[in-house]
Amino acid sequence: MDETEQVSALSFYNGYTFMNSGGDVIHILLTVLSMQVQFDVNKDATILAVVTHKAGLASGLAHNHLIVASDFEPEISVEEDDLSQLSFRVRFDVADLVVDRPDLQQRWQARLHELGALAADETFSEVSESDRNKITESMLGKKQLEKDKFPTIEASVSGLKKHTNDESWTASLEITIHGVKKVRQISASINIVDGILHIESLTPFKFTDFGIKPYSAAFGAVKNQDKFHLYVSISASKP
Repeated sequence: MDETEQVSALSFYNGYTFMNSGGDVIHILLTVLSMQVQFDVNKDATILAVVTHKAGLASGLAHNHLIVASDFEPEISVEEDDLSQLSFRVRFDVADLVVDRPDLQQRWQARLHELGALAADETFSEVSESDRNKITESMLGKKQLEKDKFPTIEASVSGLKKHTNDESWTASLEITIHGVKKVRQISASINIVDGILHIESLTPFKFTDFGIKPYSAAFGAVKNQDKFHLYVSISASKP
């Protein structure tokens, strides 16, 4: 075989190998994708929320707030019902955050008491629509979330590890608020019952973790604590 024939044969072999390896890669990808089950979220039974806590000498004039993402489309998948392979991602606009909606306060207050997000003597107050609008404007403004500069909030969950309790897991949460990304180990209750996926997690954070100064007025007599709780409760089903 002359040099030209050797080059041609080598090129054919490499091309054949590449085509075969490419085919194998495609086959593997298709196999993995076929194992992943996507879940559709039941938004009527789902909440992504922040609970803030009042503080200050005149805290009786302040409120604990329930701030809820009103428009979101999370991506949730599980490989063959193996919860350790659960994948969760969500991104939403801060402009879609809703403050102190009365029906949501009533629906979730008892559960937040049970979980300890609200102390026994803490409640949500009914806030007038005009005050809710003022709170929302302040929250989205330059001294808080800076909506125009940081228009979205993003979060993803990975690396699930099971506890001895069948429904108790730890996971790695990556969350970006106000342009600041944090990675935190969180605890969550996760299960699948009759094809319905349930996820619930409550995690404390600080506003200052994300470069946000807690709301304060009247020279600090009325203000929010630095601490807040991130609460997630998700119900999702297979298509």
